[in-house]
Amino acid sequence: MGQVVVGKFQPRNMDIQHPTLRLMHRWIAMTLFSRQDIRVVHNDEMKILYAMIKKIKIAPVKEIFKHWLELLKTFSTSISCTSLVTHIVTGVGVMENHKVEYIPTPRLIIDEHY
Repeated sequence: MGQVVVGKFQPRNMDIQHPTLRLMHRWIAMTLFSRQDIRVVHNDEMKILYAMIKKIKIAPVKEIFKHWLELLKTFSTSISCTSLVTHIVTGVGVMENHKVEYIPTPRLIIDEHY
């Protein structure tokens, strides 16, 4: 699923020497390509980091959808999600055979009144 594998070596987050890029990789791995083990660096994440360094404008929407489609194939339990994610995956037609469970707690909105 998008992993970089060279021989038996899998690049890890700690192999990134620049501390800001290491932090950005962690953020990308936790938000855009969420998974349990964020230590392994995947190809799609490397492309985003490269675009950040070179200041190239990109839209990794296809890669994110591909990642979520792969995740949905592996789930056999219900999926908890927010309304935005639900609207996106319903629009793409992914949720037809999956049980969807909405998160019941309201989201905190921080504005000038807060």
